[in-house]
Amino acid sequence: MNIDHLSIFVDLAETLNFRKTAYRKNVSQPAVLQAINSIENEIGVKFFNRSRSGVTITSKGKVFYDDINPLLNTYYKSVQEVQQIDNIKTLLTIGMTNSPFESIFIPKLIREFQSKYPNEKIFLQNYDHTQLKRQLVNGDCDLILTTQDDIADLKVAQYQELIKGRFCALIPKNNKLSNMDSIDPEDLKNQSLILLDNNWCPPEQLRLQEIIRKQNSSKNISYVNNVDTANIMCKSALGITIGPSFILGKENALLNLFL
Repeated sequence: MNIDHLSIFVDLAETLNFRKTAYRKNVSQPAVLQAINSIENEIGVKFFNRSRSGVTITSKGKVFYDDINPLLNTYYKSVQEVQQIDNIKTLLTIGMTNSPFESIFIPKLIREFQSKYPNEKIFLQNYDHTQLKRQLVNGDCDLILTTQDDIADLKVAQYQELIKGRFCALIPKNNKLSNMDSIDPEDLKNQSLILLDNNWCPPEQLRLQEIIRKQNSSKNISYVNNVDTANIMCKSALGITIGPSFILGKENALLNLFL
């Protein structure tokens, strides 16, 4: 299967717009259509529905995207590795979920590491929470940043604590709860909530979210698929989100600790 066609497929799955994908991949729109048709014909599965109202991805297309995207990243990483193999000793791959904490911590970690090991090649890969563990088990990542409860079932992984934290909430400034020194899950029962879906949640956070969900009488709950989205929605005063302090970002002005 053509790698360039797969790259176009991944981009279209993310943009759902032929014009945008053509622009981003620096090809014509007919070339995008030809690439998608080629993949669909080769596999015998329809990945996109195209109509006057726009482009939507099918359920089979979503499954294919979830599996192919990390494999495509691994391919590009492997190409880099073999092309530069004479210039580097080893390649260290760090898996990340692009949380606010990682955007602060990882650059500091890499700068310190490379000051000691200048010949080491660093490669970053972004995954959702579920993919992150799978890539570690498969050996496609050398290390990942996650919580201890999240890898309790992984016998092949060793946990090294880097930082301690506690569950907290991000509360919009216009919410009266933002003036409290600390809050309890009970305080969230009548609030608009922004919760992470299962693919982005470690076990203990899922358990806490379920407690809060059951207590929430208004049932005004939005589910998002990454921490950055929850953070932006909270800053936009669309609701309250929760998570470990070191993931949401201790520097976040909206941070409020649970009891």
